[in-house]
Amino acid sequence: MVFSVPEILWWAVRNNRDLQKVLMDVAAKTIKRCFTKALRKEVEIGIICVLHPFGRDLVFKPHVHVVVTNGGFDKDGKFVKLNFISYDLLHKKWQYFLLMELKKHVRKRIVDYCFEKYPKGFACYLKPDVIWSNKFLSKYIGRYLRHPAIANSRIVFYDGKIVRFYYLDHKTKKKIVCEMKVFDFMASVVQHIPEKNFKMIRYYGLYSRKGVIWVRKLCLQSSLKQEILFSEAEREVFRCPRCFEKMVFVAYFREPPDNLRKMVNDGRFF
Repeated sequence: MVFSVPEILWWAVRNNRDLQKVLMDVAAKTIKRCFTKALRKEVEIGIICVLHPFGRDLVFKPHVHVVVTNGGFDKDGKFVKLNFISYDLLHKKWQYFLLMELKKHVRKRIVDYCFEKYPKGFACYLKPDVIWSNKFLSKYIGRYLRHPAIANSRIVFYDGKIVRFYYLDHKTKKKIVCEMKVFDFMASVVQHIPEKNFKMIRYYGLYSRKGVIWVRKLCLQSSLKQEILFSEAEREVFRCPRCFEKMVFVAYFREPPDNLRKMVNDGRFF
């Protein structure tokens, strides 16, 4: 998911860097509330928020990229999968929760204007990508954190006074060339450097410290462990080394049960 903020609020976040954390906290709160509403029960979900403060044109354009589990654990420890979420609800909840937090830092007329200007809520994009590995997740997050606001390859001209660079417009898919004075260019890049010790990645729910401990305890339960292993085994095909027939995953035991050896010896297992 990508949670964006309208242009009229960009200056407030730029002038008060503490509001960057507010954006991430509110995004997590919005997701949890919408998931609870869609599933009709309280669930604990996993959320990773990544702050991305700039756009391709170097403008301060704060938005939050979010990786979220496709469901959550209920109070009984059962994982409930989410099959549908209302876009209208997601947009309106994101708008409402964010403006309620920002009204402490901006004028009331700006909050009222945002409600009138955006009656359908603030934009939130949902892309149902399936993340199968930690490597894929690292690449996705690293794409927004490993490099500065602009790559050297996008700078096409510099003569000591003028800097010229280009970017690809999302809507038109065309290259747009920008020209800035050196110090204006430097200011545009420096404004995106995070404050000292500021966390650009934050973890909520199942991915928080308490959540990870709770999930590890759940994973010790045999039923959940078997469910995870079954889902992993379904992605690969294993064949018998003797007859080459497709093997079916039955169960996993860290240590053989007491009666397993006897069943094998008696020929009842195969």
